Amino acid sequence: MGEVLGKTENTMSLSHKDLLNYFIQGEKPPSDHKIGMEYELFGLLEGGKPLPFKGEPGVESTLEKLAQLDGWKIGREQGHALSLNKGKKSVFLEPGGQIELSTQPYQRLTDLNQEIQETLSVLLKASQNDSIDWIALGLQPVSLLDHVGWIPKERYSIMSRSFEKHGSELAHTMMKQTASIQINVDYSSEADALKKFKLLTAIAPITTAIFANSSIYENRAIPFESYRGYVWQHTDPLRCGIIPEVFNPNYSYEEYLDFILHIPMLFIKRDDEWIEVLDRTFAQFLEKGFADYEATLEDWNLHLSTIFTEVRLKQVLELRSADSHLPNMAMGVAAFVDGLLFDPSILDAAWDCVKDWTWEERLSLYHEVPKAGLRARVKNDKISTVAGELLRLSQKGLSHKEKELKIDGEAAFLEPVVERVEKGESLSEKSSKEFEKDPLKWLQTKRISDENGI
Repeated sequence: MGEVLGKTENTMSLSHKDLLNYFIQGEKPPSDHKIGMEYELFGLLEGGKPLPFKGEPGVESTLEKLAQLDGWKIGREQGHALSLNKGKKSVFLEPGGQIELSTQPYQRLTDLNQEIQETLSVLLKASQNDSIDWIALGLQPVSLLDHVGWIPKERYSIMSRSFEKHGSELAHTMMKQTASIQINVDYSSEADALKKFKLLTAIAPITTAIFANSSIYENRAIPFESYRGYVWQHTDPLRCGIIPEVFNPNYSYEEYLDFILHIPMLFIKRDDEWIEVLDRTFAQFLEKGFADYEATLEDWNLHLSTIFTEVRLKQVLELRSADSHLPNMAMGVAAFVDGLLFDPSILDAAWDCVKDWTWEERLSLYHEVPKAGLRARVKNDKISTVAGELLRLSQKGLSHKEKELKIDGEAAFLEPVVERVEKGESLSEKSSKEFEKDPLKWLQTKRISDENGI
């Protein structure tokens, strides 16, 4: 959910120019561009019960075992183990105890895949005596919302109270019962960042459709392809969704900054204390402060981490639109994005596929996809047709990457995605059919295991 690791060095008060420079400082030359992933999973016990935070087995004890096995440093809050860190790799906890593997960035997809496989292998080893299944789905499939506990992190306590007052009816479902795959990519300039921002926002609903994997909820099949996507649409309209201004011809860092500045704040952090900020936008905080506190770059980082739009600009671009999946399809999300963005000519060709849609058509598609998936339509086109064309362009982009970097194996990560789109059936459709036949057998096919692809 956009955890911020560690502290920034800047603890002085900020200016508007500092905030613009924040994005400029994220720019990197194309030769240094890399890709990273945030990969979320559910821990379930026998019968699909949620793994509790405390106790044995539990989320906290699993983190401690993982640290012992693989040399991770434990991050604690009020004595509780809540995160792990090793170099540029991290493990965070989402509000309902979901784990998030946050990889370091890589130039090659094969290296990204290797890190994911290695981390999952150690996670399974840490869990092997506890009968924990790590499930890769966009939605907790069995338990009722009230049966999923909160992890003891003040950040999430503040968020849950804020969403209860100002968010929508499904905000707590989002926090405790959803899991996604987020892809992080670099940019080289303001023009490059905003061109990629525009394309990723345009294809966000298509990404949701291709990787829909959340059609089972509260132990029954529901009429959704991506209920996770629907839940996010009904979380908080001020900080979620897609940003219409991104499609303006002259969209800029300045305009994005203005958007972020006028979203209400949730909290700041001083030393180890989380401080709730009420009824104040970041623009007001920047101008007037809050209580005795002045805005710092760490506050800005935290505020950016509470913006949950489908695409988010920080010092990388983040696409946040895919349900969680088993590792082969998770890598397919990364490959899909990498292939479209690696070569500027492919990026332009991808934009040509979606550039003629009006804002009303984009918004309609965004709202239709969670239920219709690949059967959703825009203008006279099925999204499955557009998805197929984008996948062909992504394959071409990955082939260009292999040739330019003199590497092999990048395009292979798209193969399971292409197969799924060619069938015109998302994994959610397949899940609903299999669940109706044998729910327990179906659930076992969604667990991380040697048989399922690590």
